[in-house]
Amino acid sequence: MFPTGSARRAAQDPPKSHCEDAAGNGQRADMNTDITSEKKPTTWSLLVKRLKDMPWRAAGRREGMTLIEIMIVVTIMAAIMGVVGWFVIGQSQKANIELTKTQLKNLKGAVEAYRLQYLKYPESLDDLVKTPDGFKLIEEVPTDPWGEALTLEKTGKSVTITSAGPDNVPNNEDDISVSITE
Repeated sequence: MFPTGSARRAAQDPPKSHCEDAAGNGQRADMNTDITSEKKPTTWSLLVKRLKDMPWRAAGRREGMTLIEIMIVVTIMAAIMGVVGWFVIGQSQKANIELTKTQLKNLKGAVEAYRLQYLKYPESLDDLVKTPDGFKLIEEVPTDPWGEALTLEKTGKSVTITSAGPDNVPNNEDDISVSITE
C-alpha cells in the first residue's frame, strides 16, 4: 500500500536541520534570527481585508443614485441655501441701516455748517445744494439705501433729518432720524 497524507510528505522531504535557514536551501541561519517566527497580520490589516470583503451593495444592484437619494440631496441643499440666504439678507438690512445712519450724520454736519454760515437752519435739503451765495455744502440731495428721499423737518429751534427706513413708510417705528437743536 502507498503512504498517504503526511506520511507521504515525510517520505519525500528529508528532515531539516536546525542549522538550515527558513527557506530550506541548506545554508546556515543567523543565530539571532528566529526561524519559527512568521509575519503576523496586524489588527489594521485584518480590518481592511474584512472591509474589502464585505458586500456593500446588494447583488445585481446597478450603480448610481436613485430618485429618492437625489430628492434628499436637493432638499438638504435647499435648506442650507435658505438658512444662508436668511443670514445674508439680515446682514444686508443691517448694513443698509448703518449706511443710512452715516448719511444722516454727514447731513447733520452740512446743516450745522449752513447754520453757522447763514445764522439759520435750511428750509429743505435742497438749500444745502444751492446756498444763497452759490456755495455747495453737498453735491446733491442723497437718497437712502432703499431709494427714498431723505426729508428735513424744521420745528422751532430744532431740525430733524429722517429716512423712512426699510419699509419706506414714513412716521412709523423703523424710521431712522437725527435731530439738531440749538
